Amino acid sequence: MQMPYDRVLEIVGNSAAVLTAIVATFGYGRYHFERVLKRRQLEAHLREEKAARHDGGRRTVLQLMARLRMTQGDVLDAAFRSRKVRAGEAADDLGRMEDLVFEYADDAVALDPGRRRQF
Repeated sequence: MQMPYDRVLEIVGNSAAVLTAIVATFGYGRYHFERVLKRRQLEAHLREEKAARHDGGRRTVLQLMARLRMTQGDVLDAAFRSRKVRAGEAADDLGRMEDLVFEYADDAVALDPGRRRQF
């Protein structure tokens, strides 16, 4: 007994739809996990720099890119999503903003796990 052609196509199509959903869910999960990992890596690095040095632990985006091996977009994304990292500016001799710097915030409050960040 042979299955009709339209039934085979229906089974293949449904299987492809399920497989696409599984792959998309896995991809999103991995993307989100990597973002959280990069944010935590940035926070830990800035916390260590602040504790180890007398300069306040302020680091430019370029310094963080080199040290953490992240792209500029990754550093900015991780820093601006973190509640433990504070952004500031480095000024030149005339008082104009020369560079964007980040530092670990000592006064960072622990997040309530039940409270989500609102945008």
